[in-house]
Amino acid sequence: GLLDIDLENNWLLHKRNGYSKTLINPISQVNSHEYRLNGFLNRHISSRNLPTRGIIVLSCDHLKYRFNQDRKLFKIPILHRKDII
Repeated sequence: GLLDIDLENNWLLHKRNGYSKTLINPISQVNSHEYRLNGFLNRHISSRNLPTRGIIVLSCDHLKYRFNQDRKLFKIPILHRKDII
């Protein structure tokens, strides 16, 4: 399938069988998790301001994605499972 990310950051999933669906944009969820993780680390680790980086991981290894905008404007990395090391 193909995941289209349009100019307004809408996520549209197109499957090979012709099925299409709009997905909820995960950016706010990633930002929320990163904020909560930073709070947890600041409370439980003596060192403050540890660097963290939110990522989006696609669970389907065969899913391709494309941006209908400048890729540089999208600040969160999108990875496939095999890319996580």
